[in-house]
Amino acid sequence: MDTTREHIGEADNLAKLRRFAQLAPQDPDVHLALARELLAKSQVEEAARELHTVIALVPNHLEARKLLDQVTRVF
Repeated sequence: MDTTREHIGEADNLAKLRRFAQLAPQDPDVHLALARELLAKSQVEEAARELHTVIALVPNHLEARKLLDQVTRVF
């Protein structure tokens, strides 16, 4: 696959997830998906903010708490 197209597709995916998070600010699944995508792109600080949002919406969200724990270990 053409790496330029691959990077454009990844950027589009990230932009779509950011837009979905804006449109559905109360949806923890959207914020979690955005956090995962950000982590995959090493955008750790923004991912941590999204994980905090998930936890604010669902305080006992186990996956978000585990990911946030891993992220904070990196800092």
